[in-house]
Amino acid sequence: MKYKTEWDLGHIYKGDIKKQVTKDLATIKKLYLTFAKKYRKDKAHLKSSKALAKVIEEYENLSNNPASERPSAYYSHRISLNAEDNMAHAEIAKLSDFYADLTNELEFFFLEIGKIPKDLQTKFLKSKELEPFKYFLKKLFENAKYNLSEPEEKIMNLKSTPAHSMWTSGFSKLLSKQMIKFNGGQLPIAEAFAKISDLKTKERRKLHKEIMKVLENISDFSESEINAIVTNKKINDKLRGFKVPYEATVKGYENDLKTIKDLVEAVTKNFSLAHRFYKIKAEMLDEKNLSYADRSAKVGKTETKITFEEGTKKVIKSFNEAHPDFGNYVEEMFTKGLVDVFPKKGKHGGAFCSSGTNLPTYILLNHVDDFRSMTTLAHEMGHGIHAKYSKTQRPIYEGHTIATAEVASTFFENLVFEEALKNISVKERMILLHDKISDDISTIFRQIACFNFENELHLTIRKEGFLSKDKIAELLNKHMKSYLGPIFDLKPEDGYFFVTWSHIRNFFYVYSYAFGQLISDTLYENYKKDKTKIKDVIKFLSAGASDSPENIFKKIGINPNKKLFETGLLRIKANIDLLESLWKQNKKL
Repeated sequence: MKYKTEWDLGHIYKGDIKKQVTKDLATIKKLYLTFAKKYRKDKAHLKSSKALAKVIEEYENLSNNPASERPSAYYSHRISLNAEDNMAHAEIAKLSDFYADLTNELEFFFLEIGKIPKDLQTKFLKSKELEPFKYFLKKLFENAKYNLSEPEEKIMNLKSTPAHSMWTSGFSKLLSKQMIKFNGGQLPIAEAFAKISDLKTKERRKLHKEIMKVLENISDFSESEINAIVTNKKINDKLRGFKVPYEATVKGYENDLKTIKDLVEAVTKNFSLAHRFYKIKAEMLDEKNLSYADRSAKVGKTETKITFEEGTKKVIKSFNEAHPDFGNYVEEMFTKGLVDVFPKKGKHGGAFCSSGTNLPTYILLNHVDDFRSMTTLAHEMGHGIHAKYSKTQRPIYEGHTIATAEVASTFFENLVFEEALKNISVKERMILLHDKISDDISTIFRQIACFNFENELHLTIRKEGFLSKDKIAELLNKHMKSYLGPIFDLKPEDGYFFVTWSHIRNFFYVYSYAFGQLISDTLYENYKKDKTKIKDVIKFLSAGASDSPENIFKKIGINPNKKLFETGLLRIKANIDLLESLWKQNKKL
């Protein structure tokens, strides 16, 4: 198979881009305005289930039109490849205003449906004509209590770009330009982060120190950015009536607040598991204490590097063993140029999967020929496969909530880990088991520690009005220390990691990682015991956004509750027990 390792944005636009963007914007604007004009006058759908079904289907077709997403997808993908693409930044800024105006045109439509009398809401939810849209309507009715008036909603839409997006994109652009001193040369900051875990202790800590210097140097901007966007959220929450800082996110991800409270409580109460793991890690590194730079450090190396080609073959093989369609999907993504593989200056750090209605799915990686890069490939392909199966739903239920997205990605990551454990030595098994636990600790314990940090950050800024960069750094260190444990010696400058932690700009997003991992582990354990359970996996993947995350999983026999979360943490404990046993038998790496 011939691998294409760079994005081909020609799947979105070819030829005269500007002309096609202009045409798409004109098309979608006309459709939105026509719809708005029609239903500002015609109110039959507010009284008749048959009329409401017809108008929702009409709205569904409107939102399903590829012209609505193509322009923003194209320019945002260009920025992901090159943060210094000023032309793309300018277009995105204009598009933000354009989309805000379009959203405002339809604001009345959803507000009016939300105001349908309670007795009629109950009747509509039992209606045969509205059965295909029952979950859509249920959400609208339930969330109506957080709605503002139409003029107020329009203001909220218009201010979202300057009050949040422009802050975060501006800082992201600054961050991507940063270069880090290393071995007499310089590295792009994304590459420096990718490299740090593979270095020996002295070099690793030295590189970490250089990164922290750079982050502290640009922290003035980040200080203003964080305070501005958190204050803006405080205003939004107060206006809408959200009681706690994370409520809007949990509602937006369609989770139940109790579920997430149970998750946070279960994980926080078991931070001692992470402490125990890091104590073993310190022994494996032959260190009395660990620094913040060491949290993801490798304790040893497997005999060979995993090249991109080798890693991709392993991913395809493990996916095929679960279901042939999964492996075929990976091959198709590479043959079509839908994966951008290697790091370069200006490119977005980390990895992500981007999909949209009637648009191709794109995956971005920063591959550096190691085991983690291979599992990251599996993780992002899992997101892509989820997107593919979700498209079997009607347009209004295409896609999926953030909470279910991480379940899919970690399930596929587990498939590859099992493949990697085959035919290897005891020493390599110990190293890979360490790396697996390290990833689980990061995905579950670190993310919930970050959730706790965010909650205190928001509450403090709400109370005090402003929090200095030093205090933000101090607060982050406090919460990182809570899960890292006494073996870690954190320095004040370590707290400046908040500067680069993009997830805290997507408020409370981090809980979805822990939720997804623990649900996914249960799903994977069920599959391992009975391979025919792959049908349950496909059922979950195909559910899209047609129900709440809790209900989607209950339909395949998984109940997201405190007991399930605690059981999932016991599996991590079992892996730590095994690692400790292997380490005692092999006290040398």
